[in-house]
Amino acid sequence: MNLDELKRNKDIFDDIFSEVEVEIVTKEYYNSPNKEYATYYVTINNKVDMIDKKIKAVAKNISGSLKGNIRITGFLTDDTFLPQDVYEKVNQVILNINVDSLFNNEEWPTMYRSMLIEAVRNNIRSVHLERNDGKSKTVSFSVKEIQMV
Repeated sequence: MNLDELKRNKDIFDDIFSEVEVEIVTKEYYNSPNKEYATYYVTINNKVDMIDKKIKAVAKNISGSLKGNIRITGFLTDDTFLPQDVYEKVNQVILNINVDSLFNNEEWPTMYRSMLIEAVRNNIRSVHLERNDGKSKTVSFSVKEIQMV
C-alpha cells in the first residue's frame, strides 16, 4: 500500500472510528420478573500509527447505571448489588493490528467493526460494583448482546 492510499484510509478510519462506544448488555438483570438487563458502555479510542503501520484500539473506560438491585450468585458467592452509577477507567489495549492486514480488504470498515466488537467481548469481562454492605467487588459478567453505538 502506498503512502497516499494509507493516508486516505487513515482519514476515513479517523472519521468513523477515532472514538467509539460499544454497548454490552449482560445476562445479569434486576427488577425481576420484568428483567431489565445490566448494560455497560465501553469507550474506545482507535488510532492509526503511520510510522509503525499499526492500528491500536484502547478501551478508555466503562460506564453504566444499575437502576435496581442485582443479585449475582456464583460457585461460593451470593451477592446483592445496589442501584448505582458505574464509571471505571480501563486504559487497556484490546486490539493491535497491522494496517496492511486491514486496509488491503475492500470491506475493511465492516471488518474492523467486527474485530473491535470481538475484542471488547474477549477483553472487557468484569466491572467493579458496590455490594449492599458498602464493599466494592469485581464482578465478572456474561454478554447477552454487544454492539457499537
